[in-house]
Amino acid sequence: MYLKLVIITLVASIVPTNAFNPGGTMSIDLNTLREAKNVYFNYIINLLNTKVHIPNISFDHGHIENNSFHVSDSSSGVTLNADSGNIVQLNVNNLAASFHSSSLEYKVWFYTAHGSLDVSMSDVSLELKLKLETQRLSNGKIVPAF
Repeated sequence: MYLKLVIITLVASIVPTNAFNPGGTMSIDLNTLREAKNVYFNYIINLLNTKVHIPNISFDHGHIENNSFHVSDSSSGVTLNADSGNIVQLNVNNLAASFHSSSLEYKVWFYTAHGSLDVSMSDVSLELKLKLETQRLSNGKIVPAF
């Protein structure tokens, strides 16, 4: 899957437009990125599910510990659009997620509640906007800003 991601990215982003231009020129075709969006989205979901860890949370009168968070890997509701001003917009609909805590404790006066916590979320919608900016170097060239 990762090799496919790398190949699609290279094909989608490197298009020489002038053989006599020193350096390099590249163009990104939005339609090609749209075709690859499911691969990118599934890769991001995999990173979220394997690399993001929810810390233990303490609050007045209690805590929740041993936490986990999982996002479903359904990418059927993913759309990718270009917006004005060099903005790429990613919308995700019909996403599901769950949160689990195996140690919940809450104390009120002399009563103490112990247990676990399970939260299920469905029909979650996310909108992500990425603005692509450029910068002018001292020699006058315009390059992407990082």
